[in-house]
Amino acid sequence: IVIDIPLGVGHSADQRAILVFDPETKTQTMVLSTMYVGQPTDFAWVIPVPNLPSRNQITVWEGGEFAFWELFDKTEPRLQTRLQTSGVGLVGCSGCGYASNAPGQPSEPTEPGFVGVKVVDQLQIKGLDIALLKAQSAADLTGWLNTNGYRFPDGAVNVLEHYIGKGWDFVAVKVDTPDEESQSMPPSPPPLWRGYFPRNPLKLTFRTDRCVFPMRISSVSSHPSGSAVLIYVFAPYRVRAGNFPTVEMKPPSLTTSTLADFRFAYQEAFQKLLDQPQGRALVVEYAKPFLGQDFGEFTRSLLVPWQTYYLTRLLTIFRPEHMTDDIVFVPNETNEVVDVIIIQPQFHARLWKWSLVLGLATFWFGIRRRQKTVKKEALLVGILTALALGGL
Repeated sequence: IVIDIPLGVGHSADQRAILVFDPETKTQTMVLSTMYVGQPTDFAWVIPVPNLPSRNQITVWEGGEFAFWELFDKTEPRLQTRLQTSGVGLVGCSGCGYASNAPGQPSEPTEPGFVGVKVVDQLQIKGLDIALLKAQSAADLTGWLNTNGYRFPDGAVNVLEHYIGKGWDFVAVKVDTPDEESQSMPPSPPPLWRGYFPRNPLKLTFRTDRCVFPMRISSVSSHPSGSAVLIYVFAPYRVRAGNFPTVEMKPPSLTTSTLADFRFAYQEAFQKLLDQPQGRALVVEYAKPFLGQDFGEFTRSLLVPWQTYYLTRLLTIFRPEHMTDDIVFVPNETNEVVDVIIIQPQFHARLWKWSLVLGLATFWFGIRRRQKTVKKEALLVGILTALALGGL
């Protein structure tokens, strides 16, 4: 018997992303889910991309939240009590969618004066206004965004210059009319309670030579105390960050007894891994190969059913000063499996066995209480059952 309890540490993410990278076709699908804080109509987002998606490659993914939940359940570090074992230790490290039918806008700035901005297309999808932009001037782009209600701070022009210098383009998103489903979403689990994730995340596909996550743009709006970033990467190989330190989560053997204690100890071990000599690290909490068909309906729709993917889960906490670049994912040196399982101490497992003995003995006593041998029978039933499960 194995009692398996997810630790729930991944719920602390402020940003979540699913990346599906195909190095042969040089395409990447990116599903983004960022926590709403405040009123949905105040929400605006600027997403830099190496190449613009077409309007058929960008959508608000209905039900996409279920894909995040499935991946969370599959990859979450967890606590196990194994009643049949006798050791203490750690096992670890071993196109869908829709768009409006409105015609695309002409490739001219919406407002006069912003000659360094080219509006490639504009569309509205499920309450979101989306503009696909090319820019040659960060100042003009900032002006265009603010004039058109996307609210980009003037003091962050250098961040836009970073992307323009690399030849990247921009997808600008703002909430026009929030859908009722998103508005009715409950707050995220503790310790958040300060916002919620939209039920329908944004999904876009674009051309790129490398698997990337546009991290630097988040320095504009991230909280000074730090933002947790949880990324699931599907690729033909296990990945690591090529330009940030990447470490594996290897929590120590633990001797505490409650789930809260285990969760605290795990998070303490995680915090110690974050700061490396080369800078703030991404922590690999899970890595394992799968076929595309091994997932549920929503996740499977992102994948080719019979193709093998390596799923890598990485978690980090970045403050704005850590967000100096975008995260570039490259093949890891090995494809070794990482699956963080904390084995609960055996003395605690024995308590489960003795509880089982007592419970079965009580049950047997209840149904045979009129027999003279009831006490001996009840004790024997409990002991034999526990021995069959692996010994006391």
